[in-house]
Amino acid sequence: PKKVVNDMPKQVNLVWRNFPLEFHDPVATTEAVGAICASKQGGNSAFWKFAGSIFNNTKLNGKGTGEKEGSAAVIELASKQGLNLADFKKCIASEAPRKIVQADINDGQKAGVNGTPGVILINHKTGKMDVLAGAVSVETLKEAIKKLR
Repeated sequence: PKKVVNDMPKQVNLVWRNFPLEFHDPVATTEAVGAICASKQGGNSAFWKFAGSIFNNTKLNGKGTGEKEGSAAVIELASKQGLNLADFKKCIASEAPRKIVQADINDGQKAGVNGTPGVILINHKTGKMDVLAGAVSVETLKEAIKKLR
């Protein structure tokens, strides 16, 4: 999706929603909470750096990002990215980021998302919507956007 946004300026924007799957928990939700907490400290760039690192380093089948799991793994990642660890730990222990994750899940379910990845396309002028399940190619995504426009 990020490549499509870059390729189609002023036509498409990207909004991220967390959708951790239950069978990957508690790791998936903890990672989503960590990304939200990273964004609280460093904005969008910190979010994308944190989330990108999770996706680049996560093992399959809900095993997380390495030998450490849960909070220890996201704290280690926050440390590697130079985030303020005291603030980060306080954030991941709080209820606020968990409420954001749950709201994201609820929004995804209402739109018809039932797995990850999922892409929801919305034409804000017409109100038309399309949901693409699974990982789709750049070409498939661009074609779906063109149809929706």
